[in-house]
Amino acid sequence: MLKFKKIVIWLFIFGLTIVPCFSANNDYQSCSSLFVWQLQDSVNYEQLLFSWNSKDVHDLTSRFCANVASLKCIDSSDWENTADYFDASQSLFLTILCNSVNVQTPYLSWNEILKKKSFLDFWMVSSVTWVYESCHRLSSMNNCDYAYYLPQIFNKIENDMFNIRQARFFGVNELSDPFSAEDAANQFSISMMPWLNIQPWLSAGICDSNSTYYKSTCKTLKNYVKDANNLLHNTKIIDVEKLQELKDSADCENYPDFNILYCWLLWTNSEYRFLNAVYNEYFWYKVFLTYYSSYINWNGFLDADYKTQEERYEKNQERISLINDQLSKSKTAITLSLRSLTEMTYSFPVHIGFLMYHEDAKLFMENSSKLYAPIRTLYDKLRNVQIKES
Repeated sequence: MLKFKKIVIWLFIFGLTIVPCFSANNDYQSCSSLFVWQLQDSVNYEQLLFSWNSKDVHDLTSRFCANVASLKCIDSSDWENTADYFDASQSLFLTILCNSVNVQTPYLSWNEILKKKSFLDFWMVSSVTWVYESCHRLSSMNNCDYAYYLPQIFNKIENDMFNIRQARFFGVNELSDPFSAEDAANQFSISMMPWLNIQPWLSAGICDSNSTYYKSTCKTLKNYVKDANNLLHNTKIIDVEKLQELKDSADCENYPDFNILYCWLLWTNSEYRFLNAVYNEYFWYKVFLTYYSSYINWNGFLDADYKTQEERYEKNQERISLINDQLSKSKTAITLSLRSLTEMTYSFPVHIGFLMYHEDAKLFMENSSKLYAPIRTLYDKLRNVQIKES
């Protein structure tokens, strides 16, 4: 009876946490049905959900990593246009988390594009040999403060993704050596203002070497694209240089879901696909933290550093509250970041257009001033043109 009660509670939790995904494609199932499948095929349910023989956070995490890796789904029957695709095996957050508890398959394939691969790189663990640290993989990890550390990892991943997207807006979608700010500025100006190439001297773009116009605007735009290139160089988690090497193996035209990190971050300008890549990370981040929160709410997963059970339970409730707050803040941050990118998409080309207009107006005033003096000297002549000179 107790086991049945636990199963009912977990089904309710996942019903609230995981949005059902429906697809006419036989290759993918709904996320919720994948959990039900675990039951219907008589797979040991406790391997994924509960482990009462070993009540520690390390076992909780490793079991989750080992069993969730194959989960994937899409949420629409219209795969070509409107499907949201979620794949645990392509989550960078899960890659780092599972590396840290020594569960690497199939996450190991993404280690190549990560600058930081485990808790050690985030200073959650100071040494691989200091096994008594609370977040070390050889400890129980019951005292490892996931509520504090895991949001920091997730936030850095999301920050990298939005930086990559911002750089791509400026036409910088890969690292190249040497980098030509002039070529990038020309590419940006032609894509945003295609009417420029009507004039032969601007056919290459705003920084056309054959043109004497818009020198100041060209310089400003080149500074922007240089900053965009620096965004790709200065990512904290994603190694863009390693990621772009996947273009030879990724078939983004026919199978974009096989490599969503390359295909949806670097290969396409689609805002929708980019957002799906962002939410793939958020989806599995939320699933794991909800999973973790549900466990530590039980008496079997309490910190041993507190003397009484009440104190331990109160500490875990504090962590659960912090996790819920962090999940809410992360969702809000994603929404605000996307809004800022959208506003920049519309406002920045207008900003460049006004800079060009300012240069045109300044050039007009400079040239018109050359005509003013001769016209002014002829003023009296032209006004009294019929008066005979004495």
